[in-house]
Amino acid sequence: LLLKEAKSTVPTRESTFAQSETARLIHASPTKHWINTTLREELHLLIKVLSSREVKMRTPIAHLVRRDPSAIAWSDSSLTASGGYSDKMGFWWYYKWPESVHKQTLIYIRNNKDGRLVSINVLEYAALIINYCAATHYYNTSHNDPSDPYPSVLFYADNSASESWMEKACNSSLIGRALSRLQCAMMINNDVGLHTGHITTKDNVIADRLSRIDNETNISHEFTTISQEYPVLAGCKRFLPSAELISHILDAILQKKYLDPLTINKSILTNPGQIIS
Repeated sequence: LLLKEAKSTVPTRESTFAQSETARLIHASPTKHWINTTLREELHLLIKVLSSREVKMRTPIAHLVRRDPSAIAWSDSSLTASGGYSDKMGFWWYYKWPESVHKQTLIYIRNNKDGRLVSINVLEYAALIINYCAATHYYNTSHNDPSDPYPSVLFYADNSASESWMEKACNSSLIGRALSRLQCAMMINNDVGLHTGHITTKDNVIADRLSRIDNETNISHEFTTISQEYPVLAGCKRFLPSAELISHILDAILQKKYLDPLTINKSILTNPGQIIS
């Protein structure tokens, strides 16, 4: 009866009383909630962030609203490698997953009964993070537009789960949650905002081709072939993710290692990677 009265759309003396009584019953409940290890760790992290003087407690409105993006980037991942590019920002990248990751994909593990499976969702999410890292490097080093002090980049992918994780964080996959920590580390005090968009695999052909390159030794020949077929890549230079970034990504994927974003924030923003000719 109290719940029925509390849901009344017309505020009355009875409904107000019902709301207060319902709130009292809920918050005064003696029932205890078990705080597991991960929840305890995340609560401590929130307290640490909120008490830090180095974290900006604000978000530019340019990062919150949907607007014409400052730039667009595409990425894709296969079970063997990943790749991405942006013609506006003038970069492309390729990273071959090590055997330690490849051996834990669906090619070798048919189910996740023992918790070792590395899903394609995870690899696609990692590719989005590398793309964001490349965009951050671009805006921190070679772009200065007074009319757009808080650029927002639109990241396209063909995997709905990874797109959702990048926008809202992951709360299901342990690996996805670990990678979300890494993304948080990159977003703290970062003037580059992000949004994601979905694209079909057919339309994501360039990033798909990059992620299908067999080996690093074939990269020069393969990229030359791809760039000849798709002139939009002309003038793009290769982005190399930093060894530290790759190390954190692999720790998250292979060890489900939760990172402290405040600890690695400055190091990642200072050295996300480099552009090579």
